[in-house]
Amino acid sequence: MLADLMKQAARGCMEESGARLLFGTVMAENPLEIRVEDRFTLKGERLILPDTLVKREQEIRFGEEVQKIVLCPGVKAGDKVALVRAGEFFLVAGTLGAWQ
Repeated sequence: MLADLMKQAARGCMEESGARLLFGTVMAENPLEIRVEDRFTLKGERLILPDTLVKREQEIRFGEEVQKIVLCPGVKAGDKVALVRAGEFFLVAGTLGAWQ
């Protein structure tokens, strides 16, 4: 119930500014594909993904041994995300933890 009220408040603020808050599910990682509220699917060219949601790995060398460390896991298929629509583009604002 509280989550629904928060969603309504956020949507109201976004609509007043001309932007719109939407929710979706990541269907594929590469190329990025997001299904929005079971209405339509967005593909990479219309999506803006901030650096904090891009998968990044770094190789670290310990003497002869090389290990790959994940700095940021990025978005994965099945992740729930919040999107902000601005015209024909959609900013992936972040992933949502326990959103249903």
